[in-house]
Amino acid sequence: MKKLLFLLIFLILLIINPVSTLAKSFTIDKVDIRAFILEDGDLYVEELYSYTFDGSFNGTTRSIGDDDHSGVVFFEGYLAPDDIQIESMNHEKMKRLKVEREDLTFKIHTKSKDENKKVFYRYRIKDATTKFRDTGHFYWRFFDEMNETDLHHLRIQLALINDQSATHKGQIFLHDLTGGKINMSKQHGIVYENELLPAEKTVEIRYLFPQDFLKEAEYTEDTTMLSTFLEEEEAYQKQLEKRSKWNSTAETINSFVVVIVILLILFIIFSWVLKLLTKGVRLQNLEDMDSLLLTAVYRKGILKHIDLVSSLFRLEQNGVLKMERVRARAAYLEDQNAPNHTFLFTVIKDNASLREYEEELIRWLFVTNDKGQKTFSIDRLPFQTSIEKRENQRYVKENKQAEKNFHETFQKWAEMVLMDKEIRKFVKKNTLRNTLIKWGVPLWIILAIFNSYMGMTDGLSVLLIGAGLVLGWTILLRIKRKRFSYPIFMAVAAIFTGVLSYDLSDSFFTLSSLLFVLALFMPVAQTTIAGNSYRKGVKMFRKEISRGSFPLKDSEKWVQHALSLNLLFELKLRYRGSFSKDAETLTPLLSVDTTDIFHYPNHYYYRTYSSSDSGSSGSGSSGGSGGGGGAGAF
Repeated sequence: MKKLLFLLIFLILLIINPVSTLAKSFTIDKVDIRAFILEDGDLYVEELYSYTFDGSFNGTTRSIGDDDHSGVVFFEGYLAPDDIQIESMNHEKMKRLKVEREDLTFKIHTKSKDENKKVFYRYRIKDATTKFRDTGHFYWRFFDEMNETDLHHLRIQLALINDQSATHKGQIFLHDLTGGKINMSKQHGIVYENELLPAEKTVEIRYLFPQDFLKEAEYTEDTTMLSTFLEEEEAYQKQLEKRSKWNSTAETINSFVVVIVILLILFIIFSWVLKLLTKGVRLQNLEDMDSLLLTAVYRKGILKHIDLVSSLFRLEQNGVLKMERVRARAAYLEDQNAPNHTFLFTVIKDNASLREYEEELIRWLFVTNDKGQKTFSIDRLPFQTSIEKRENQRYVKENKQAEKNFHETFQKWAEMVLMDKEIRKFVKKNTLRNTLIKWGVPLWIILAIFNSYMGMTDGLSVLLIGAGLVLGWTILLRIKRKRFSYPIFMAVAAIFTGVLSYDLSDSFFTLSSLLFVLALFMPVAQTTIAGNSYRKGVKMFRKEISRGSFPLKDSEKWVQHALSLNLLFELKLRYRGSFSKDAETLTPLLSVDTTDIFHYPNHYYYRTYSSSDSGSSGSGSSGGSGGGGGAGAF
């Protein structure tokens, strides 16, 4: 029930953001910008923002990226009259506001509450342009992914200061995938307009103008570059034409896959609801099950090292093994923290018909003694006591390798258990998860590459995206048994793609987000409907044991079930009277040190392996554009 509640809350928060209806908010309703290229190559900018505040705010913000320029010379903020237009601005007659700088963001202090307000900025950027033998070059992002707010009614005017003639001799190029338009105006020079620039979207303007305008600037390079810039823009235009041709196809594919992923999420929710509605079996039914099966059901197929004992109990319950309490090996007897006794298992039906994983367990753990008997005892699990570690420091590397080999063999054996036909009736691998990792991830990678290319990402970045995602997928295939390897891959891969891409469509972003949610709620293994009924019964059994209200009596099998389900502390606390010298005559498992015998290796392997167990920009030879940034409030 808790998991279903958590899932529903998560999905609700994902679909709607209730904070937005309760907390403060603001909008930027209009943005007017005038930018002037100066004769020394600097850029002087004036900006007028119209805000609507819903709630209380301390001020506004303006971020300016640090790409390809020599820094912000100054930045000033003013409170502007409500009826003012940018063409008639006179900052000397306005109230100057306090400005603080934090890294790339300027914080302009002006308290606001439930009101409309206009704020005026002016600033100067040093060396915003470059100068070559045959052209002046201005390549600038006024806004990019740093901008976290939608900008409505955006207008940008650009001109060479005090020289309209030279302004009109230049060539202008726009890189904008949001529908903005640019034209040359006799009065205002270059004018860019956009009714809505969504948050985190990029606007780039490249302007090539007569280099002799930059009278006070030195050559960036004393070489010709005009043809190179024009070739880059021609290549960009061809790519843009391809994008326009394939854009609708990409959106259709993205939307189609989004629908499939939503259906898969709904299917998972429906499956969980069905399991929640199933009734648990009666406790008496658990006695008909063997300890390994109950353990696998309780752990949902994710076995731990100590669960090897549950498999030994199963073999004993089926008459294949004999179990007896014996003295532990000498190293245990010398260590005050180790138990003095252990349990010895001996094969008594060597010709029994066994499951594949049972045969493998006997081959792996059991050794033949002097009498020709195959035996195994709990104290042979390959880890050392504290005294052995102190005395055998020369063999640390060899001992660690032995533990590593044991761990790797255990993982293979645990996989074999999950593949067993009998086990699969109650718990099985999540085939949907495995299918998505094997086939769904490569398809998403192809979509990521395609969407990045369609978003005007340059060829080198697309290549890096593809190589990085394939490398990540290769790693995922090796660690896919870890519970959160899949969602972590989806999160990191989506962020990696977004960072390297010039622009990505909203539909692809939605798809990636939904795939992350899908991966997050897909365990490595899961119980079936029948297995879930038994799991509810197991949970009831655990609860009864923890209360001390379950009648263990003289039943060895119930004790084995309890030990298999890691109820060592509860047994010792609630059933102390049952574990006595007298009780040993009924079953060796009722001896006083039974819980210590099983707790000793369990504690070691839990501490050692619990964290490692499997669980279920367009740029060319000239470089990128400068600037970047965003606007907001705080």
